Amino acid sequence: MKLLIIGMLGAGKSTLAYRLAQKHKLPVLRIDEISRDKETGSYYPLEQQYQKLDDFVLNNENWIAEGCQKYLYERLKPTLVVYLKVSRFKAMWRFTKRFFQARKLIGKQIDPALPVQAYHYRKPTLKKILQWDADNKIIRQEIENYLSGGDKCFITISSKKAISKLYHILDGE
Repeated sequence: MKLLIIGMLGAGKSTLAYRLAQKHKLPVLRIDEISRDKETGSYYPLEQQYQKLDDFVLNNENWIAEGCQKYLYERLKPTLVVYLKVSRFKAMWRFTKRFFQARKLIGKQIDPALPVQAYHYRKPTLKKILQWDADNKIIRQEIENYLSGGDKCFITISSKKAISKLYHILDGE
């Protein structure tokens, strides 16, 4: 299984990837983490991002990748793309909540696979909260363009009921 989870900021990509990885014992590629420095939020050089992505894919036969950097997930060849399409309010609430949850984790040792990490509490994240609508308008359009390519097997999830459908599909593999 090669699974790509995409969606707007706060859609639940990291949480779903974590749960599926635990259940199916698969490695997770967090696209945000290979594209940006955890502390500063600044982007790594593009060649470095591509190299990290390519290394992950070459070293793992099956995987889960999640993120919203279109230029990186376009390089992946997933067997299934999961588009988490949640309401604007829900996604904004989740993204903001994660920012404040991360503050409580500063200086603590926690499982690095968990969806919320201390580095989520930083100035670039706060800036993203403030410009959330503008960023997600771009992300939403990129996702729609990516999925309209016609050569991808994808499922759109917009409810908890749809997530159970995804689990059913994955368990049938």
